[in-house]
Amino acid sequence: MIDTLEQNAQELVSEMDREKPLAEIEVGWTWGKPPRGAVAVAKSPSTDRGLAITVWAKSKSGSGFNAAWFEFGTNERYHKSGKRTGRITPRPFFYPVYRGKKRRVKSRLTRNINKAIKGA
Repeated sequence: MIDTLEQNAQELVSEMDREKPLAEIEVGWTWGKPPRGAVAVAKSPSTDRGLAITVWAKSKSGSGFNAAWFEFGTNERYHKSGKRTGRITPRPFFYPVYRGKKRRVKSRLTRNINKAIKGA
């Protein structure tokens, strides 16, 4: 089952990485909690060891960008001096991939669990 969880996470991350709008955005997965400043999309059920896989997206350190800005967009932004700096239109790359792959990921997990039960 652990192999299936890792395979599903890697598949999601690969697709999200292809769809991301900016190179400064980092997409990945980890066992347990996501890194500080990351937006988490999915968390797997806990394993027998109490671990769960979390798929996340965040800006690369020092880039000054926030991954959520590109996923959800922003309102008009202004500098301290009052100068308008524009807005970021939403260019979702995270949740559409997750929603598109959710059924496949769940069915693969269910299939492998049933296979393991029958083999036991």
